[in-house]
Amino acid sequence: MSIYDVNKWRKYLLELQNEKKEKKTYLAYNVRYELYKIGKSDDPFNRVDELNIKHKGTILLKICQFDIENKLHKFFKHKKVLINNEREWFSLNQLDINDIEYFFSNKSLIK
Repeated sequence: MSIYDVNKWRKYLLELQNEKKEKKTYLAYNVRYELYKIGKSDDPFNRVDELNIKHKGTILLKICQFDIENKLHKFFKHKKVLINNEREWFSLNQLDINDIEYFFSNKSLIK
């Protein structure tokens, strides 16, 4: 099964779970830039598809069901990188990714 098929299946399952469109925070990775994007969207799968038009090689890694984008941007502000006048790209290491996964999985940290 290709990454495209997996993402298509995940998108379908996500749509079944969420009838109302609320903003979700997502983590994407660009293999060309070797940078991560922390963003928010009511449809992260579609957003990553849009990103691939301008930034080829962007893949969706994680989705958080809550809008914690601003908190993550503040937490990692020292790791922001400007790409084509877009400031939501970050130079992150594995420890940073672990922190993001922890934030994504712990609802109590969101407020």
